[in-house]
Amino acid sequence: MARRKYNLVSLLHPTITSGTIPNHVIAAGKRRIGELLLKMKKPLEARDAYLRALELDRTNADLWYNLAIVNIEMKELSEALKNFNQALELNTKHKLALFNSALLMQESGDARLRPEAKQRFLIYVEQDPDDANGYFNLGMLAMDDNKNEEAERWMKKAIKMQLGFRSALFNLALLYSQTGRELDALPVLNELLVYYPEHVKGLILKGDILMNHKKDTEGAKECFERILQMDPNNVQGKHNLCVVYFEERDLLKAERCLVETLALAPHEEYIHRHLSIVRGKIAALSAAGQQVSPADGASSPAVEEKKTPLEKGKNDKNTQKASPAKKPSQSKEQ
Repeated sequence: MARRKYNLVSLLHPTITSGTIPNHVIAAGKRRIGELLLKMKKPLEARDAYLRALELDRTNADLWYNLAIVNIEMKELSEALKNFNQALELNTKHKLALFNSALLMQESGDARLRPEAKQRFLIYVEQDPDDANGYFNLGMLAMDDNKNEEAERWMKKAIKMQLGFRSALFNLALLYSQTGRELDALPVLNELLVYYPEHVKGLILKGDILMNHKKDTEGAKECFERILQMDPNNVQGKHNLCVVYFEERDLLKAERCLVETLALAPHEEYIHRHLSIVRGKIAALSAAGQQVSPADGASSPAVEEKKTPLEKGKNDKNTQKASPAKKPSQSKEQ
């Protein structure tokens, strides 16, 4: 028996050929239309297409999943989670629904959702053991729960599965730096910077560790100067370079540097405070009749509160967005 073909017009207007096209075929056509509309950045029209398709085929897990993706594009996150869950009720092993619903739970910041998110990621990695993203997100959940040893295991697994995994490398180094293992963070940061030599947060973290834990001001200076070569207006890199000058006892250079940094961020209180400390030191030396030179100065009070990104931020977490009928791509950092 010859296979019947249906054109796009008949799928868009099924009433023209009422009774001649099975509902699941019309629904499949509307699903494809929805995918095209979403790619065209028309989420409202895509949502309407999926809703019409679901009127014809409510047992199709892929339709519920794609509707959830549209919800995410429209910032309707609670609705997205509801539709992901509907897809999983119909197909408990729907990989993309497992992954993206768990990701949505993780990124919600709601600690109550973490156990279920973890369970879904675990099921996901059972189904797709070669995808490093699953292990990475398990590591991020463990970090959120302060389960440091577990987080370390998952991050190392992700890096083993995918060499040069940017987010996993940075967050493993961050984990070490937050748990008193700064020297363990250095080789991880070095590996990160081999793959991504312009990774600003990696450079700032490395410079901070070199300055505060290795007392390597030259190495720290190199990190901060590299940042400023890429972005002369980077406040964190500029400020930390000023602190290096203070550590090197070059008070005049530190003062000029902090004045320049303050021009970039005039409302940052810590820069005002550090500039006052440096100027106070210069004034004290001048009052004592001592010449202020690069050899003058003492241990740096300005180091007390360097503005360094030692906390996990959204930019360092997985921020990937899945799209219909596509496998999750590698975690991105903005």
